[in-house]
Amino acid sequence: MKKILSVLCILLLCLSAGAQKKTTSSSKAASSSSSQSSGGSRSSRTPALGHHKGQIGINADLGYYYEQMNRTTTGGGQTNTVIIKDPRGVGIDFFIGAGATYFLSKNWAVGGSLGFNSNTTFQGTDANGDDLHQVISLFAITPAVSYYVPIANWLQYAPQFYFGVGFGSNKVEQQINPYTVQTGSANMIQVGLDFVRFEILASKKLSLIVNLGGMYADFRTTKTGGNAGTVTTTNTTINLAPFGNMSVGVRYYVK
Repeated sequence: MKKILSVLCILLLCLSAGAQKKTTSSSKAASSSSSQSSGGSRSSRTPALGHHKGQIGINADLGYYYEQMNRTTTGGGQTNTVIIKDPRGVGIDFFIGAGATYFLSKNWAVGGSLGFNSNTTFQGTDANGDDLHQVISLFAITPAVSYYVPIANWLQYAPQFYFGVGFGSNKVEQQINPYTVQTGSANMIQVGLDFVRFEILASKKLSLIVNLGGMYADFRTTKTGGNAGTVTTTNTTINLAPFGNMSVGVRYYVK
């Protein structure tokens, strides 16, 4: 996923720079021609990309995260390497969503998104050596406030503060002679700051939102039911991942 995001960013950067250079050259040529024909009229400028008060954008976002770490232990003349499939409680995390953004000024914007999040966590192995997992599926609504700082005509630094609430289902695979799957409900509250986030402006209408990570606090409650009754589990996660949990999005400006 990191390689795909890097290729997309480099590609769009090259296209944007090329398009800007071409537009600037055309503008200078047109300005020179106009000056010669009219005898001293003002040269035209390339319209600056950026934001303005009242601007509205429609977003589509996609995120995928997977982490695997190795832990090496040495003792008794032997070295053993153990795979830790989810060191932070996250094995595979997938997110897809859509939303809108409204600019209060050229720098400040508010917005929100509605999305689906699937989190798969490794729970161990059964008697046959097969992996056991917990899968939490949530539908979430996430209002957000962001601040845009122009870096170049086509690039903006866009840190974002958000507050998300989600509700959904919880599924846990267990080896309880025989193998069984317990199901229940799940809910989540998450507060975070994406401080490694950028907007690449391809044109006045289209841009690419690249989020390379940030920090968040996640409060999650899951319930499962079985013969022994309902089991409620509450997890609190504080995470600082400046280059983790990456996502990429496309934004189209309708106004």
